[in-house]
Amino acid sequence: MSPRGPADLTWGSVEQMEEASTNGDAERLAALERWAHGRRTAYLEEVGRLFEKVEKDDTGKVLREIRLLLNEWRYIERMIEQIWKAGE
Repeated sequence: MSPRGPADLTWGSVEQMEEASTNGDAERLAALERWAHGRRTAYLEEVGRLFEKVEKDDTGKVLREIRLLLNEWRYIERMIEQIWKAGE
């Protein structure tokens, strides 16, 4: 399962987080946090799979793909950090 997808890394999730925070919607914030943790798990699995591929495939191509995934994963980590900070 690839963690990437058009709905996964859009400003829509950030906007939802900000709206839920503004409205004090703890239930929605918790749902967004669960979603983000699910994405984190998917990134862990995908990056691990790609590191296994490095031994077999074009290393440069695979390492570029890993770098892209790590950048996307960083976005999710920042979102997780901000979910509850936004409500403070």
